[in-house]
Amino acid sequence: MPDVKSNKFSGVLLNTLSDIDKLPREVAEKLQSIVVLHGMCNYAFDIKRDKEVEELVRLGYFIDKTDKRDTIDKNYSRDNLFKELSKKQYDFKPNTNTTKRDMIDWILTNAEPLAERLANKYISVIYSDSFSAYVKPLKRLLEDLDIRHTYRAERIYLVDFYNEMQQEKEQAKTDIETVVDIVAERQQESTKRKVVALILCILGGYLGLHHFYTGKTGIGVLYLFTVGLFGVGWIVDIVRIAGGKYTDKNGKCLK
Repeated sequence: MPDVKSNKFSGVLLNTLSDIDKLPREVAEKLQSIVVLHGMCNYAFDIKRDKEVEELVRLGYFIDKTDKRDTIDKNYSRDNLFKELSKKQYDFKPNTNTTKRDMIDWILTNAEPLAERLANKYISVIYSDSFSAYVKPLKRLLEDLDIRHTYRAERIYLVDFYNEMQQEKEQAKTDIETVVDIVAERQQESTKRKVVALILCILGGYLGLHHFYTGKTGIGVLYLFTVGLFGVGWIVDIVRIAGGKYTDKNGKCLK
């Protein structure tokens, strides 16, 4: 099972969240709220049936396991069932001895439209196999970001998680590309010519002329006041330039 550390996004979630990113924002928000509320349920749980939930079922995030009897039993009290029957003026007169189970049995047997309406207000679902593996790390991720206690309009949505992960992924890619570019840039030739630098070094290396030519002003000044580092640095630079080991101020080889 993949693990998600606090405020860090796991690359393991990218494939699933890339699918979520294609969802309408309200559908992604619904998925987030369900995961926050129910977490790792290994059994069917009831949620209100709406178009967002229907979309999540259609896309395979959840599997519809609705059972009319259980759905009505879990989501309606005896009093609520009595009110529903009274509104419809069905020929059923519950008394104090009538149990909720009796009322449900009667509704399922004699009042099909009412049974459909009561059952269809809720849907009993389980996580699909393709999504269940991601619920635990996703639940932990949501808790780490403390969205459970955020109810204002500016709450964080799942698509925002995905966007931030994508930004981190792109940033990592950019960082790698930057390193590659730096390496490539260092491997490129300088605009300064090797022949010119060698001539300047031979004729005036003790004055640091080749350093001034390649932009190394600081060491050029040092050569100027120390007569080419007492002649030693002058000789060494002649050898380095002739051997192609000398670079300009940007670290580029002379052309």
